[in-house]
Amino acid sequence: MRKKLVFAVFLVLTIFAVSLVTGAQACGPPTKRDFLYFVADVPGTYQITSANPSGTQLGDVFWGTGTASWMGKVSTVGAEVLVFNAPPPTFTHVSLTGTFTITDNWGNTLKVTYQCNAGATLQYYGTFQIAGGTGRFEYATGSGVTWGTTTSPDPTTGQGTYTELLAGWISF
Repeated sequence: MRKKLVFAVFLVLTIFAVSLVTGAQACGPPTKRDFLYFVADVPGTYQITSANPSGTQLGDVFWGTGTASWMGKVSTVGAEVLVFNAPPPTFTHVSLTGTFTITDNWGNTLKVTYQCNAGATLQYYGTFQIAGGTGRFEYATGSGVTWGTTTSPDPTTGQGTYTELLAGWISF
């Protein structure tokens, strides 16, 4: 009976210690050789910067702030190219490719590239890849999925808004 009690106490203490370590890793800044899953929600604004004469290709820049699981508050800034299968508003499909940088609470940055597809509903989905960064993320790698929605740009200003959700993993 005494051995069972000692074993039960040891088991409870081990589980408690593991949960403390896991919780500390999830809340604190990451360290080298970590492998973490993350989810980010970063809404923002975009600005049309260029268009080809036929109206089937646009360029824009975008920026936003939001949160990412263990990274806390983050900001993004980037640029993308949109290729439509027909000029808006008659298009049925658009491909988006671009890059952006995520900056975390500690000033570390992640460089992200992505490829997305969208339909006339202005909802998009695709994949992203992490290709390094600065600080803790200098040698980071990772990938995941991204999806969201966008509004049509204001015809007078060329600005619109978007929602951006990312889910994936990172190793550094």
